[in-house]
Amino acid sequence: INTIYKYVKNKHNKIKLIMWGDMLVKDHNGKDTYKAIDYIPKDIIIAIWYFPKEDFSLIDDFTNKGFKVMISIFKNEKIMLNCVKYLKRNNLKPYGLIATTWYYLPWNKMKMVERIIESAGKMYWGDVNK
Repeated sequence: INTIYKYVKNKHNKIKLIMWGDMLVKDHNGKDTYKAIDYIPKDIIIAIWYFPKEDFSLIDDFTNKGFKVMISIFKNEKIMLNCVKYLKRNNLKPYGLIATTWYYLPWNKMKMVERIIESAGKMYWGDVNK
């Protein structure tokens, strides 16, 4: 991570790096890679996609370590809504929101992706919990 970070920053200092945060979570996949969290630059943005049992405390864990976070969501609108409620209830302001898919998506399924993006936008920037 640091090698890539240094290379990119030497090329263009205004570029922001984003990385998936799952390997920085203790006990994720049974690996010890979570220990790297204290050794990587804090201006790397952590994208969080994994919310086991709708436990959104990962957002707090990464922000408390000094990272900006982006929330990644998929097609489960209940989890999206509960995440947005958690953010608003705890006055957390992520760096952004990413709508994702994790599998091959044929063009005839693009309506689903459009729905994911629309739902996420309405929930995040809409009237939830005002």
